[in-house]
Formats: sequence, structure tokens, C-alpha cells
Amino acid sequence: MTNCVTVADRAFRRREGEGRCARAGSAGGVNPHELSVLFGSPDAGQLSQVISQATGPAFILGAVAGFVSILLGRINAVMDRIRHLNDISDDERVRLHLKSDIPRLQRRLGLLSSAVLLALASGVCTSLLLVVSFASAFLRLQHVFGAAVLFFLAVALLGVSLFKFGQEVRIGISNSAPADKHVRYHSGERFL
Repeated sequence: MTNCVTVADRAFRRREGEGRCARAGSAGGVNPHELSVLFGSPDAGQLSQVISQATGPAFILGAVAGFVSILLGRINAVMDRIRHLNDISDDERVRLHLKSDIPRLQRRLGLLSSAVLLALASGVCTSLLLVVSFASAFLRLQHVFGAAVLFFLAVALLGVSLFKFGQEVRIGISNSAPADKHVRYHSGERFL
């Protein structure tokens, strides 16, 4: 008996439950029916299972989008504060001491920027997880291990992003602000 070594032959035997080697056509050829079994559309059960398993990653993707929006809002506020402090001229002796807060604000900006990049990487991993899940359903492949790795990576990246955000919040509310420890108002605008 000849060994069947092609992927299509193994997939056909597995799907059809045949224990023998089913070769069709010329020697070493592949039956078109075997390829349609391998690359055909998924059955309804497998597709519904993938759809039900996609709800968790979809919620994570929504959370990442909201989190990135919050981070970008904070980046804009810190950048506005840096711009206002840079606009203080050297002639203004009363407000000149506020410029010493710029390095702290730049540190916050760096933490926020890295948190955004990590959160976006988490979103990309989550999107890849959804694509891999549906692609493996259409190709009738097992996606459990690949999905687990992508899900772990997405959650780990989101966790590190949250940690960076926590560091920024700690710096933002710390008592190390140079002169004013309170929120200052200048011409109707709020400074952080």
C-alpha cells in the first residue's frame, strides 16, 4: 500500500473518515473533490463557535479604542501646558518659575506616548486574533494555540500600557509641582 503524504490526502481521510489512501487521477495527483473538502466553506457549527469566541476579543478591542482616546486627550492637555509654559517670556519674573515644571511634563508626555503605542500594539494583536480565528475556520484549521498566544500578547501589552498610564497619573498628581500644587487658571483656561 502506498503512503499518502499530501496535505489534501490527509485532510480528506480525516474529514471523510476513510482509513485507506484515496488517490485519484494520475499517480501522485490530487482529486479536486479532496481540495474542495480542504479549502471549502466551513460548516455552520465551526463558524458559530468562532463567532461566539470572538466576543471577548471584540470587547477588548472596544476597550483599547476607548483607552487610546483617553490617553490622547491627556497628551493634548500636557502638550498645551508645555506650550503655555514655553510662551512665558524671561521678562515675566512672577511666572518665570513655572517653567521649571517643563521637565516633569515632558516625562509625563513620554509615558503617555509609550502607553499609546503599547495600547495600539494590543489592538493590533486583538485584530490579528480575530482575523486568525475566522481564517482558520474557513481553512478548517485548529486555531486554539495561535489564538491563545495572540490573546495573551494582547492582554499583556494592554497591561503594560495601563502600568505606564498609572505612572503618568502618579506623576501628574504628585506634590512635586514647583510652585503651585493646585490647578491654576489663566485667562479662562485650565492648566494641568
